[in-house]
Amino acid sequence: MDFSLLLPLFLLVLFIPILLSGRKQRKQLVEMQEMQRALEEGDVVVTTSGLRGIVADASFEDTVDLEIADGVVTTWVRAAVRE
Repeated sequence: MDFSLLLPLFLLVLFIPILLSGRKQRKQLVEMQEMQRALEEGDVVVTTSGLRGIVADASFEDTVDLEIADGVVTTWVRAAVRE
């Protein structure tokens, strides 16, 4: 077999999965950013640290207030909300 054909084929087989996984990660990132932008009062969310809370105020651009217990409201960066 001619090695000049084998090398490009080998490189193609290696790079196709890398390109496909990169597209999937970008899609997931865009979906998460859209979810973070669309947060509204009353939404139940989970932060990256695993804290569950209810959105108390989502009127700020970069932060969101979460009620984590009755009367306990904490402020979080929107990027910390994952679900």
